[in-house]
This record gives sequence, structure tokens and C-alpha cells, in this order.
Amino acid sequence: MMQDLSKYIRYGNDKNLDIWDTNGEIDQLPDDIFLEYPNTEHVALHVKNMTTLPGSIYSLKQLKTLNISGTKIKALPEEFIQLQQLQSVRLSNGNMDLNKGLSLLAQLPDLRILDLDNWRGNAFPDNLFQLKQLTQLTLSNDKMKGNIPEVMALVAALPNLRELHITVTGDDYYQLLSPENMPLLDKLQKIDISYNGLWRSEPYKTPLCVATTHKVQIHYAFRESLPAFRLKVKDKTYNALQLQLLFGIYLKVIPAVNALLPNQLADAIAAQQHPNLHLLAKPKGESQKSINEKLEQYGIAVNNKQADNNTIVVIGTDTTMEDLMPLLDAGCLVITTDQLNEVLISKDDHWLLQDDNEAANTQLLRLFASNDPDNYQLAFEIIEAGGANKIIQTLLAVVMLAHPDKTIHKKAEKLYDKYGSQAFRQQVKNNKISLRVGGNVSAKLQRVVASQDVDEVMFRLMYQLVAGSNNNISKVRVSSFSMKGVANITLPPEIAFFTQITDWDFESCEGFNIDAAISIFAEMPNVKHLRLNSCHITIPGSIGTLTQLETLEIAHNTLAVEDSLQSLVHLKSLDATGIKLKNWDWLKSLKGLLGLKLSNNQLPAIPEAVFDMQQLALLEARNNKLTAVPQALMRLPKLDQLDFSNNQITDFPYFLGNRKLSWLLLRSNKISVVDMAQLSIAAKGEPISWGQLNLSRNQLTSFDMTGCRFAMRSLDISHNKLTELHPSIFVTALTDFYAHHNQISELPPIAANTRFDDFWVQNNQLTELPAHMAHIFIHNADFSNNQISHIHPDFNQHGADNYGRLFWKIKNNPLPKGKMGGMYI
Repeated sequence: MMQDLSKYIRYGNDKNLDIWDTNGEIDQLPDDIFLEYPNTEHVALHVKNMTTLPGSIYSLKQLKTLNISGTKIKALPEEFIQLQQLQSVRLSNGNMDLNKGLSLLAQLPDLRILDLDNWRGNAFPDNLFQLKQLTQLTLSNDKMKGNIPEVMALVAALPNLRELHITVTGDDYYQLLSPENMPLLDKLQKIDISYNGLWRSEPYKTPLCVATTHKVQIHYAFRESLPAFRLKVKDKTYNALQLQLLFGIYLKVIPAVNALLPNQLADAIAAQQHPNLHLLAKPKGESQKSINEKLEQYGIAVNNKQADNNTIVVIGTDTTMEDLMPLLDAGCLVITTDQLNEVLISKDDHWLLQDDNEAANTQLLRLFASNDPDNYQLAFEIIEAGGANKIIQTLLAVVMLAHPDKTIHKKAEKLYDKYGSQAFRQQVKNNKISLRVGGNVSAKLQRVVASQDVDEVMFRLMYQLVAGSNNNISKVRVSSFSMKGVANITLPPEIAFFTQITDWDFESCEGFNIDAAISIFAEMPNVKHLRLNSCHITIPGSIGTLTQLETLEIAHNTLAVEDSLQSLVHLKSLDATGIKLKNWDWLKSLKGLLGLKLSNNQLPAIPEAVFDMQQLALLEARNNKLTAVPQALMRLPKLDQLDFSNNQITDFPYFLGNRKLSWLLLRSNKISVVDMAQLSIAAKGEPISWGQLNLSRNQLTSFDMTGCRFAMRSLDISHNKLTELHPSIFVTALTDFYAHHNQISELPPIAANTRFDDFWVQNNQLTELPAHMAHIFIHNADFSNNQISHIHPDFNQHGADNYGRLFWKIKNNPLPKGKMGGMYI
């Protein structure tokens, strides 16, 4: 019988045809499907299992726009060039060979708009250069990174291009908006930039060079600010540096202005020149008199009445464009208060800033790292007389922003104002950041450490100590430090003073300098836990010197020396996921392990050494090439959590029936039968205590729990080939049940007042919600994508006022819309 596709198709009076099947319920569209819609002008196809375009699509002679997304089409067919009237195409198919299709699109004379959202592989699609007719192009691929040179070459090669919509990752944003690209981008009418992943705002990197453009709209960051700025300078003839300076002032991003401007005062002193200073702002704690006294030796003085090309204007965080523009018109040079302060401090006798004062700075680090009020006061006295380098300024900044004691943080603030950056102070003020209270601590820290005026690692470390002892901040522990996701970290040797921290987490820190870290951690016996998952680095053999470690997570990295971990005999937890070693014999020295993760290692068998780990409670071996759960696991008396998902296991491990387990996860294997009689024999008549059993994505055609007693909280039998739910399943007091994506046609009796947190049976063949379902309690239910046409009247009489039902999912069933039994349909 031909499948009824009506619920997947929407056709409107505007000649739009949408066919939408995200769950893969349609095997393939009929070849003649488009013959029913001959006047269609716009088609959107999102059919998960579609591998080819129906031939009748080429009969649509009025087709103007085509959107093909989320399908399994691997390439556009040669016939695609028959769609000569196409004006707009969107392709979003992760397995499509895009380059082949682009040469076909180049032969469509009316094609003006092309939207490419994900494609197969990481290579930039070179055939885009053939599409000379394009006026609008969208490039959005999560894997596209480091391709800005190709993008700019493409912009230059497409003479009619007016709009570019692009998704960028990491530093590609700054490379795209770099000074050398501005002339070419200014030929466009609009560039729309989206960012893939968590945006890490770095004010000092703000691309002020966009101020040198004249017409291009740059969304979203500069959608409003750039046009308004252009109006302010439209009658001026400023050079590129002056435009960028003024734009930085307009945006109030003094960190970027600091990075932009050379220190003209320092250069003048070095060249023995004698410019005048014009003060629009002063460093905190300085007066015109004190500035004159410190610069008198260089023949430089403040003269606010003079403005010419021998004048250096000092600007601050409150300076406006209107203040500065007349002085620029007069030919003045410009520096910031931070740059003036650098000169003033460097010319004073601040002995702590000298290279030969390592001992004094070491003493300061010890005082700060103690987080002791008396030691803070001593540190402040030393800094008052001796100055503060960048590391000490960073520690002052933390105390200033985060310490709960008003006396302490006010004194730190005074010293930071004297020796630190006013641009940093303005950045904190603009972001309205308070580090003395809780909330989203991670997000607040992210905004603070984006400044180049503080050392990120040292700021985070010091904050960990201060916040960890602050009762107003509950989410920060003194003993644990994390820099997850921050790339290219090199730990400074000063971290050795932070001995309170025992747990160091650098997960997903690509480019992490592991050699430097090991040399420091080797001298820190209190370091017990080191987390390096997904750094994608090569870990040297010297990792074996960290014999104090109790936890080591090195998933998705590479070991330079395969047996380099055998000396880590104190390890209790090891995550070796995806390190893909050939030799695992070294595991025999790690007899004290409580947890071991060996997933993604192409293992044909569990290493023999594992079976001698008498303390082992957790074993993960997902995504390997295992064909059986080894019976030798019975030699592990404390085994509690077992995950053998995503392997090639065909036989259920009945021998585990007499073992108490928190979870037994066998998802995505090839198990076709679970024989309860065999399981009962293994259990010796005792209840089977498995907190969670996951058999999702196997080859089960039936499943019952007859003849066995279970103490089980969660059961997952989804994505199998089940046609019924056996009543014995619900004799067990489950709290979570998952049987979605099967072929189940009815729900068996379930005792009244039974309670579930999750009850998922979506994507089956259910035809009704029977009476007994109205008498049970479910927090999170999903009955979507079935054939339910009847809901028993008991639902209106029992539990209709249960607010939990408001969140039940029951979409895509042949039911009239409205509210029934407390459910919205």
C-alpha cells in the first residue's frame, strides 16, 4: 500500500511546497510526487532518508527557489541543469559532495542566490569560483576553519557579488575583518557574520579597521554603530589610523585603542624630542603638577592651550569623539592614559619592576597565594613602594574585583589604579561585572580575562582562591581549577605557589603546552587530578614522572611512549578513551584503579590486565570491536558500572545476572534475544539488581521479563524491532522507560498510581491511549509520531488538572487539535 504522505506536505497559495520529515519515516519520495503541484515556484525538501531527487521535479517549469536539507543525497544529478529557471538554491546536507554539484549550478543562468550550509569533508569547495552570476552567497559549515584566504579570493572572483553571509570559527572572525581585507569587503553591500561555538569576546582585538570602509554593512556586530560613525566623520579627511582611533573612542573600547596606537611619548623621549602634552584625561592618582615633575627631566611639559603637530593628546576612557576631533584636525598625535602611565612608572624608582628582583616578586606571590588578610596588608606595603609587574597587577585585579572584605579590596583598587590599566577598569565597568557574588561565574570570568591587561591563567587561579573562600559564591571550590576550552595555554611557573589546588582541568584546550605543565606539576606533590581530554596533543613520556596522580584523563590524545603511564601506580581513575594504543600490557601495574575508560580504541578484546584490577568499579569500553562481554569480568568483585555500547556483541551476558550493577549499558550492538530463563538460572532465583539496563539499537524482535525478579530503575529498549510491549515489563517498579522507534501497536496494562519520570514511546504504531494510562503519573511523556486517533475519556476524569500533562508530547497523531485530558494536542 502506498504511504500516506499528507501529514508531511504543506502547499500554500503562495505556490510554496514544503515536504518535511526529520524523523526518517518516509523511505523515499514517489518519483511522480511533483506532478500534483505543477505551478510550484518554491520547494523545500527536508526528508531524512531521501537519497535521490524525484524525477518529476524537473517538470516544475516555474520553480524559482529550491531548498534541499537534511537528506542522504550524496551529489546533485546531471539532470539538475534542466532547472534553468532557478534563482535561489540552498543545500544543507552533511554527506553531499558539494564540488560536483557546483559545476552544475554554474550552468543555471538565472541563479543569483546560493546558500551552502554543511557539506561532506573539510575542503573548501573550489568550484564556487565558477558561479560568476551570484549576487548573494551564504557559507556556513561547522568544519570550515582557516579558509578566510579562500573566501577573500572568492569575493574577488565573483564580480556581481553583493551580499556575503558567513559563519566563522575562532580567530577566523578577526582574520576576515583584518585591515588588508577592508578594500575588498567594501565592494559588497552587506556582509553578515555569524559565529560558530562559544563567542570569546576580546575587546583589545576589536576590528577597528572596519571604520576605514565607506559603504558595506557589517552585521551583526556593527549593524548600527558603523553607519552612525560614518555620519559623524563624513565631511572629514582622516587617515586610516585616525578613523580607527575615533571608532574605538566611539565604541568605548579603550583596550583596542591601546593596541592600535604606538606610544608616541615613549618614542619622543627615546628620540630626545620635546613635544607638549595636552591632557584630555590623566592617569588615576596623577595631577598636572605631578606629571610635569616626572617629565621635567625630558624637557616635556603639559600645555593644554597648545594644539599642533608638536602636541601629544592624552585620552582616557571618558574621552569623546567631539573632544578629540578638533585636536586631530590641528595635527596632534594621541596616546592613552595607560600609555602615559607606562612612561611615568618606568621613569620612577619602582624596584619590583627590575629584572633582578625575582626574589621579591616570589615573596609577593607567596603572600597573595596564602589568601590571608595579614599577608595581603604586607603585600600591599611592598607594592606601594616597589611597583607591580603584570603578574602582580593581575593578582591585585582579582582582589580588587572579588575579595569580600571592603578594606582589602579598596586598598587593592587604589594600588591597581596606580600601577594597572585604566582600559581594563573601563572594560569591567562597561560589562557591569561583579565577582563578589555568585551567578554565572564562568561567563563573568570569560569577559574579564579577555583583556590583554591581565594574565588569564593567574587571574583564574587567584580568583579560585578568593572566590572559593567566599560564602556568597557556592559554585567555586578552592581545590579545583578549570580552563576548559581555552586554546594554546602555556602555564606560567608561578602556578607552583597555588598549592591548595589539587584538581586541574584543561579539557578541550587545543594546543595546550603539556611539556611546560608537566615540568611544573612534577614539583607540586599536591596535584592529584589532571584532566586533558580532547586537547588533541601528543603527551610526552615525562607524564610518567607525575607519580602523585590519582586521576588522569587523556581521552582523544596521543601517547608518545605507549607504556609511559605504568609508573602512575597511585591512579584510581584513568580515561584512556580514543588513544588507540597497540600495547596495553602496562595496565597490569595499575592495580588500584576504581574506574577505567577504554572506549574508541578499536579493541577486539578487553586487555587481560583489566581482569586483575580487584578494586575496579567502572569499566567503559564503548565503540570498540568487541564481539562478547567477557565472562572474566566475574573476577572483579567490585564491578558496578559497565558500558559496552556500540560494539558487535551478539549474545546477552547472562552471567551478570547475579551481580549487583548500577548500570549495564549494551546500546548499539547486535543482540537479538534476551532469554529470561537463562538469566534466571544465572541469578539463582535472586532478584536481578541492575539500576539501569540499556538495550537500545539492537536487533530485538521481542522482549519480556517473565520468570525473573528485577530491582531496576531504568529500561531502554528503543530503536529495536519490537511489535509489542509485554505486560511483565511493568511488574518491575521502573521510573524511566524508553521504547520509542519500534513497531509497537498497543500499551499493556500498567498498575494504577505507578509513577514514571520518563515514559517515551514516540515513533511507534500506537492507535490509542487506553484507560489505564490515565491512572498513572508521568512527568515527561512522549507519544508523538504514532497513529493515535482515540484518547480514553478517563483522561478527562482523572488527572486532567495535572500540570505535568501540559508538557506531554503527542504531536503528529491523527487527533483533533485542542486540549484533552490536560494535554495540548
